[in-house]
Amino acid sequence: MADGIGEREPTPAGSRAHARTAALGACVFLVFLVNAHAYYFLCDDAFISFRYSRHLVDGLGLVWNPGEAVEGYTNFLWVLIAAAGLALGVAPEVLTPVLGWLSGALILVLLTAFGARHWGWRDPWIWLAPGSLVLSRTFTAWCSGGLETQFFSLGIWLGLWMLIRERDAGVAVPWRSSLCLTVATLARPEGGLFALAAGLCLLAEVAGRRRSLGSLVLWTLPFLIGVGGHWLWRRGYYGFWLPNTFYAKVNGIWWEQSLRYFSLFLAEYRIHWFAPLMGLSILFRRDFASALFAVSAGLYLGYLACIGGGHIGFRFLVPIFPILYWLVADGIHVLVELRPRRAPWVPRAAAAALSLGLLATTHWGSRHPEPRENTNGIGTTVDAGGYGELRIAQGKALRALIDSGRLPADLRIETGAAGALPYYTDWYVLDKRGLNDLAVARQPLRRRGLVAHERTATLATVREREIAVVLLGHELLVEGDARGLERAIRVARAWMDLYNRAAHSTAERLRLECRRVGDGASLVFGTNLDEAKFEAVLGQLESCTGRAAPAGAGPRGSQISRNVGLASKHSVRNSAIFSLPAVVRWMPSPPKYSWRTAGRGSPSKRAARSQSATAWVRATSRTIRT
Repeated sequence: MADGIGEREPTPAGSRAHARTAALGACVFLVFLVNAHAYYFLCDDAFISFRYSRHLVDGLGLVWNPGEAVEGYTNFLWVLIAAAGLALGVAPEVLTPVLGWLSGALILVLLTAFGARHWGWRDPWIWLAPGSLVLSRTFTAWCSGGLETQFFSLGIWLGLWMLIRERDAGVAVPWRSSLCLTVATLARPEGGLFALAAGLCLLAEVAGRRRSLGSLVLWTLPFLIGVGGHWLWRRGYYGFWLPNTFYAKVNGIWWEQSLRYFSLFLAEYRIHWFAPLMGLSILFRRDFASALFAVSAGLYLGYLACIGGGHIGFRFLVPIFPILYWLVADGIHVLVELRPRRAPWVPRAAAAALSLGLLATTHWGSRHPEPRENTNGIGTTVDAGGYGELRIAQGKALRALIDSGRLPADLRIETGAAGALPYYTDWYVLDKRGLNDLAVARQPLRRRGLVAHERTATLATVREREIAVVLLGHELLVEGDARGLERAIRVARAWMDLYNRAAHSTAERLRLECRRVGDGASLVFGTNLDEAKFEAVLGQLESCTGRAAPAGAGPRGSQISRNVGLASKHSVRNSAIFSLPAVVRWMPSPPKYSWRTAGRGSPSKRAARSQSATAWVRATSRTIRT
């Protein structure tokens, strides 16, 4: 007591508890680092935002094509952050994964601190929810990707966490939580659902006379100023209240696709096995936090059910991962707190078994996902990563040809995967899916197809825009020997036939073009420009269409061509007109990839990717020949 009032000598039991807490924390964050590195990828879609960021820094404004004001992004604040990095000389493909990793790590820290605030730092169950997240392939993979997923998730969790703390501390106007939810909503519009959930819970407190109506009104002010100001700016800048991506992607309520989406997620992670534990947390706690989490998750899941879920790797479920796993952990802790007179050890044993089960199912679902023979267009992060590698390689190679003067800098192209290739080339790009095009996004929907990718630019639109190059499949640039070029031409011709089936006139129909851009490098694409206009654009390049491969040429192909197999079956369907079911019937499925074969860096893993991709290309060629 002489050294300080209130100090106590540490007891052996306390020292052991602190050591156990430190060891568990170190294990959790070590697993996070390992899995975040193992599942690292860059998504092609992220380069859409990067293109807007670069145009903003270059003084062209937040536009996709210079002079055309179209809001083809859904992450306003993330675009501004990437633009700030570019202005400071940091490439967005470097900055955004770092920010994603930091956001994921902060979520884990806040989730652990939230558990410690309820149960104390010595309680080992505070690590259950963070431990489940770091074992999840979906959570750790989306710490990279280049998109705003984890940054948005951090804003949501921080806003809810801050609101609970402000309420417990008796803060009259919890403006900090409102500010966090405002930042989250500027990062993604869905943040407004969580702000609505928080507002409903505060309104319930006003109804119960535990809070004044004035404090609720003041709480909404930061949100109304920030989000409302952005809405007014959007209306003035782009001419619409909602992003163009909403008109392109949201096509009405689609319960059937939502059921498929959630069923596939549950088949991998089995979290529905632990749903009764979430009920224990909500029913027995009956506190503000449980009500807030339940309302937030319910509103968000209802929204996902209405739009049909998502397209890649359960990305849209990541923001509620901390909520779901916290509710499961809290339900398990309800069992821990039980003290029956007979067999008092039973509740703790059951809690330990359930905790191990949660960790095991999460780990098993991440390492051994369910077979994906019928996914209805729902891809994986492995699919997205492989496809991103392919498109980045294409974009960089084409950029080098532009810089060398072999390709014009003002070429006009059409592509479905409007990400890395438009970003690196900076050509005028007609986005076939309409995310960055007002006319395509507002076309009437003829039939349901691939979720959020159901509209397609018509060949009439391609001709009206004087598009010189229409990508046929995934490759524009083909490098390699004559046999590889011949194979690429056959594949492109098959894709072209699919396009031409939708043509309304002979003038709209595509014709196949192959133009050499260097030794062993050619462009293979379609065009419906008049001969004279086309020759004025690319007439300086030598034609290579119809050249036969020499008899002794080997089937080596090009490095980029071998990367075709990295694209998923669903991306292959995307690159043609999805409404034509023939593409599903005659195209062979690309190779399946597990976490083991899709890793980065190892020569054996790169060889496995190349061998599988080459086999897929050969199978495609055989099918087309027959």
